[in-house]
Amino acid sequence: MRFVWLVGTAAALLAPAAIVGAQNNAPQVSIYGQRNYQGPALTVTDARPDLGQAVPMRSIRVNGGAWQVCERANFTGSCTRFSSSDTDVRGTVRQVRSIRPAPPIGERG
Repeated sequence: MRFVWLVGTAAALLAPAAIVGAQNNAPQVSIYGQRNYQGPALTVTDARPDLGQAVPMRSIRVNGGAWQVCERANFTGSCTRFSSSDTDVRGTVRQVRSIRPAPPIGERG
């Protein structure tokens, strides 16, 4: 009987670690204020329709999925879709106000 209690206790202790591991595998994106992933960074794992203020973006690191980055709140203004990392996003959105997982190509968000 004691063995069953130990196995049950071990399983209960390991379950939160499995949940944390699953969360770490969720798609995420980090935007950086400077080229080459330098400077202040903002990392998100879900849609953010309004970051509260414009966040400078010079490089982006995509860890899973594709992301839509927009210069204005509520996914408006100039928006760019990123599905891979870029060390210098010159010529695209320079300041981010909203960001979300990108809808599949051909669908509107």
